[in-house]
Amino acid sequence: MAQNERPQALTMPNYSLQHLCGHSIEENLSETRVDDIRGLVAGVLCPICQTARQSQISSDLSWPLPPLAGTEKQVAWAQRLRAEVLSGILNAKANAKHDELFSLVLNDLHQDVLKQSTAKWWIDNRKMSVMDLVRDYYLEQRQF
Repeated sequence: MAQNERPQALTMPNYSLQHLCGHSIEENLSETRVDDIRGLVAGVLCPICQTARQSQISSDLSWPLPPLAGTEKQVAWAQRLRAEVLSGILNAKANAKHDELFSLVLNDLHQDVLKQSTAKWWIDNRKMSVMDLVRDYYLEQRQF
């Protein structure tokens, strides 16, 4: 290298990643295993479609939801989680029409969950299924 020459900046290759929805994005995947990332991305919607899906879920919910307390990022995440849980509860209620006791527990759980107004609660409970919530709610109510 001559004395006055500058070293060229290293450029990392960009890779095209296709999401479940069919949209592709260009990402710099330095020091990662491209095939693993492609496999992960192929199973999820792109950020634009994910946002649209969450908006659709939220608009499908026919009750007013209380605002959530937390940081902007926590609230955005918790709103998505809440919409999914409430949608799951509605589906469970629709399928439990002939089971009166289970329907009552679901109705009570639904009302209780609607009162959860902190993003932290939704995030902390994000891995719980509707049936997990039903079980915990039922066990908690039996203690009184």
